Amino acid sequence: DQSHPRFKPRGLRSRPSALRRMAIRRSAHRSSNNQRKLNMQGADTVRYLLNNPPTPTLALSPPWRYQTGMQNRILVSACLMGHAVRYDGRAKPLLHPAIERWRAEGRLVTICPEMSAGMPVPRPPAEIAGAATGEEVLAGTARVVELTGGDVTAEFLQAAENAVALARQTGCRYALLIDGSPSCGSDFIYDGSFSGRKQAGNGVTAAALKAAGIEVFSDREIERLVELVSE
Repeated sequence: DQSHPRFKPRGLRSRPSALRRMAIRRSAHRSSNNQRKLNMQGADTVRYLLNNPPTPTLALSPPWRYQTGMQNRILVSACLMGHAVRYDGRAKPLLHPAIERWRAEGRLVTICPEMSAGMPVPRPPAEIAGAATGEEVLAGTARVVELTGGDVTAEFLQAAENAVALARQTGCRYALLIDGSPSCGSDFIYDGSFSGRKQAGNGVTAAALKAAGIEVFSDREIERLVELVSE
């Protein structure tokens, strides 16, 4: 039965294995390139990303796909675009007519800051310790810790640097980020007790983007962003 999913014409039986070998070689090459990027720190990372387009993944949208000359481009959290990149392996899609319109216009630049820094999905939940803010993490006076006790401050700093670099590289004037995240939160974040208590403040990436002159909006502020983009 040629409709059976395991049926393979005799002349094509060798092709899948060749394709798999090619995919393995490409995957190894991408992994090697990504590891070299992740081994760079601080200003070196920013300079590298500005001069080398990031590998196309769900974590970093390839900037060469965007229309040249586009004004008011928007950096957007990948989870808001339906990608399952949150710590719990889920997405949190933002359903709004403007999203599809901006996507069609080539206006959106998608990033998951944590994934761009090499963090896995799923991963333990993380919060900024001691009721501190993203600004304090950037200043070196606060840490980002996981529920399991792991210190992921370096990863969150790397994530913030990657987001700023991508925003600058692709000409983003605005950022639309998921609220509550220790990375992307801009209206509120959690207080580090892992008890569900919220506090006003910025996550690490949101704080870095604001410091770079990029206007940041939470997913609940999309109507304000729509007004600005349409001006």
